[in-house]
Amino acid sequence: MASIIKQVKESVEKMDKIGVSKREFRLNGQKPEIHSYKQKKHTLSAGYNFAKWVRDEYNVKKLHQLTPEHYEKYIHHLENRGGSKGHLRNIETALRFLERGFQKFSEEYGKEIITFTSEKRLIAPAKRTENIQDRSYSNFEIEQVISKMSDNMQKAVTLMRELGLRSEEVSKIRVEHIEKGRLFISQGEGVTKGGRHRLIEIPNNLNNEIEKMLEGKEKTDRLVPIRSDSIRKMNNEAFKKAGLETDGRGCHGYRYAYAYKRVKELMNSKEQKILSQVLKRYGEGKNADYGVHDKRGYNDMKEKMDLIHSELGHGKNRFDLAFRYMNSLKEI
Repeated sequence: MASIIKQVKESVEKMDKIGVSKREFRLNGQKPEIHSYKQKKHTLSAGYNFAKWVRDEYNVKKLHQLTPEHYEKYIHHLENRGGSKGHLRNIETALRFLERGFQKFSEEYGKEIITFTSEKRLIAPAKRTENIQDRSYSNFEIEQVISKMSDNMQKAVTLMRELGLRSEEVSKIRVEHIEKGRLFISQGEGVTKGGRHRLIEIPNNLNNEIEKMLEGKEKTDRLVPIRSDSIRKMNNEAFKKAGLETDGRGCHGYRYAYAYKRVKELMNSKEQKILSQVLKRYGEGKNADYGVHDKRGYNDMKEKMDLIHSELGHGKNRFDLAFRYMNSLKEI
């Protein structure tokens, strides 16, 4: 009979839908499952820690022995240890994935289906303004660290900064995805987060650099032969060499910088002002269009906001993400 640790691994595997769009699930009336490597890694880690804790504290040796009481005591244990609200919410999400995966596993093998998480979440939902901070890298910071990077790492930064790609996406983009002055991924499975379609116009000032990346490569070759974990590691090392701090921004700092840059490029001053007002109201808990009188200006702004989201690999109407990615019109 499998150990509780092995059961965790098998249950998480049942939830693995990496490369499949969450949007596709929602459109089919299904709950999203695990759609990214990061979420899978976090779910496994949270599941292992929970399993070890209940095994040590309550002699629970199989997942089917779990009860909501074990779950509640574990979350309160983490809370008493000083875990942040955001971290605890992520743990709750991960354990709910684990529960659903174990239910799938049990159904498949004709075993009793159990529920061990609480009916309602124990940690209150985040406020809209919680943990909101400017996470973009400035031009000065990028200029300081770029000289501390290898040639391939500099190329990776270019793709994150100029095209808004995630580090995982940079490591998987192939030559065939570049065509007619744009990055075009019609089938994103295994390349983009959630398998999302992606279309990004390549800026004119980037064309020569992209052409150099393409030289001597076959269609199926990666644009930059570098792993995503290496990108993250080398980014941190370059900041240390430059005597600068990432302040937890990691590679996402380039995507934030991209979002701010695109707001300035696409939106005129009136639209930028409307965006600023809309995000302020959103942060106050109001509807995004609350108090908007210039409907045409609002619609023009929103169309451009949605385009930027599309380039970043986000869906439409994501004012929650705009509040994080576009909530600053500083000079970068």
